[in-house]
Amino acid sequence: MAHYLRLCRFTEKGLASAAKPGDTFKLIKQQVESCGCKLEAAYITLGIYDFVAVIEAPSDEAMKKYAAEVQKHNLYSVKTLSAFPAESFVQWADSSFAPFLSYWMQQRGKPTR
Repeated sequence: MAHYLRLCRFTEKGLASAAKPGDTFKLIKQQVESCGCKLEAAYITLGIYDFVAVIEAPSDEAMKKYAAEVQKHNLYSVKTLSAFPAESFVQWADSSFAPFLSYWMQQRGKPTR
């Protein structure tokens, strides 16, 4: 299963629905599950994003289906990041994956603040 981090910011419509946050997050969970995905965690955040969701999906196609469902309601805008466990990263770095990892580290650029 693939994992995705979704950095979310409410739209004006989403802010109006925030008066009933339980309903909004119930809808989000229903959207996730209707696409065959699983909402592993959701966090309210302070800063430029309003909440972060951790989604487990059986495939990229399932995640794309979920993203299309989210757009229909226009409650929040999203940046999605593919994610994998840190333990896997360590194993890959210690294996034959190391040449690719070295290339990736050189190409990724400097982090932004």
